[in-house]
Amino acid sequence: MTKRPTVVLHLIESAGPGGAETVVLDLCKRTKAAGIVPLMATLRQRESWLPKALADVGIETFSLENRYPLDPILLWRLAKLVRDRRVDVIHSHEFTMNVYGTVVASLLGIPNICTAHGKGYPFERARRRVAYRWAVNHATHFVAVSEDLKRFIIEQLSVDAQAVTVVYNGIDTAVYDSAAARLPPAVEGVSELTEGRRRWPIIGSVGNLYPVKGYPILLQAAVRVIREYPDALFLVIGKTNTAHADFLKAEVTRLGLSGHVRFLGFREDVVALLSFLDLFVLPSLSEGVSLAVLQAMSSRLPVIVSRVGGNVEVVEDDQSGLLFPSENARSLAEKMSHLLRDPDRRHQLGDAARQRVKATFSIDTMFGRYLSLYTTPRK
Repeated sequence: MTKRPTVVLHLIESAGPGGAETVVLDLCKRTKAAGIVPLMATLRQRESWLPKALADVGIETFSLENRYPLDPILLWRLAKLVRDRRVDVIHSHEFTMNVYGTVVASLLGIPNICTAHGKGYPFERARRRVAYRWAVNHATHFVAVSEDLKRFIIEQLSVDAQAVTVVYNGIDTAVYDSAAARLPPAVEGVSELTEGRRRWPIIGSVGNLYPVKGYPILLQAAVRVIREYPDALFLVIGKTNTAHADFLKAEVTRLGLSGHVRFLGFREDVVALLSFLDLFVLPSLSEGVSLAVLQAMSSRLPVIVSRVGGNVEVVEDDQSGLLFPSENARSLAEKMSHLLRDPDRRHQLGDAARQRVKATFSIDTMFGRYLSLYTTPRK
């Protein structure tokens, strides 16, 4: 008799482009390739980025509605979905779905994994902390994407250290093999700015335009850099339909950077865009494990990132990249200028960055860790 394949249901609240959503997409693709049946349910519209991306590779998605905190109708619909589709494991992501997923898994007696990707929202109110503490203590496995986030969860929720497991985010480094060796012939919105490489240097950052990404620090540092490099161009890649975007655009004008900064919006061609850059910068105020940094490192780019959260675990300072004190525009500018003056050092850091990701932050490593959790008995 042929054994029925394992069914894993991923749950995530948001379905727009972002780091956690990309992790879900990559995990679903990898689990499908391994003979596991992945399903995905979200609280957002089916027309959003993640359901579309999953549909393109033949992975079924479901849209659920959450009317208010701990919605019994949502719990009932989620439990029905799990029973109807004979789900073996629930893998949820971020606060809301981690709580709902753990409730349903506990009621139905099936294993579940919760993954926390960042700080902030879940820990801002006492009732959320109570709900999250319950989820940590009742989930089969509760995962943090960095050691820093694990420490934060333990401190905020007063849970035992053994209750939280660290699984680093990972990426498919093979995607960046060819991109690192060639410059794409044309990339919409960029090629015309860099034709003949008359603009130099080109410095980039990837991340949606939210306050936590620290872009005002990058803009302040840019003012200093263009004093030495008057043709410098800064490319910011990430979702621009945010409340913070208008403020950033006004800052560009106020600081006299209109000819030096381009907000490119969300792009599907990040791999190609990275090959245009001379430096990659991430000035975040808080971070789990940034996929954008891993992407840049895989592209053999020298990276300069803020000394916060999981950044410190990804980038070994002065070995596979540079760290700077968070919110310190002067330090960021100095480090950018230093690397721009030293092409040999840029290449050295870029090569080391690539090896660092392949060794520790590959998608194979991430998937292997999660696969072992899917089959590990309840704690």
